[in-house]
Amino acid sequence: MLDQTVKYLQDQAAGAKEMMSALDASEAAGFTAGINYHSREILLSAWRQVWGAAGKGVPGEKKARTPR
Repeated sequence: MLDQTVKYLQDQAAGAKEMMSALDASEAAGFTAGINYHSREILLSAWRQVWGAAGKGVPGEKKARTPR
């Protein structure tokens, strides 16, 4: 059961990274341009906050080593 939970969480973190990349690509392609661009900026910011948090602190994830 623990292995399944860790795999699920790791899959969610991977999905979150993909979503963050998609949000960046969407913005680069002009998603925020046009009518009421400010509302789109707010939406992208909220999505980044949610998906950014989903990929942090996943059990079983190897932490990046910090250089000394």
